[in-house]
Amino acid sequence: SNDKSTLVAYVLFIFFGMWGFHRFYLGRPWTAVLYMLTGGLFMLGIVWDLVAIPSMVEDENTCKCYN
Repeated sequence: SNDKSTLVAYVLFIFFGMWGFHRFYLGRPWTAVLYMLTGGLFMLGIVWDLVAIPSMVEDENTCKCYN
């Protein structure tokens, strides 16, 4: 299956969070580019994502809108 992993998302977040790699992984390329240009939305987005990653993974795994 193509389900996304919360563990993988957090590993990407820990090592490359400011550059939005976890957002690319979770199918959010536009906000990932925004993170790349602003340093994780001036670090405020990083704090938000620390809590929001599990729900982003769930959304990506349940919504097959683009498939």
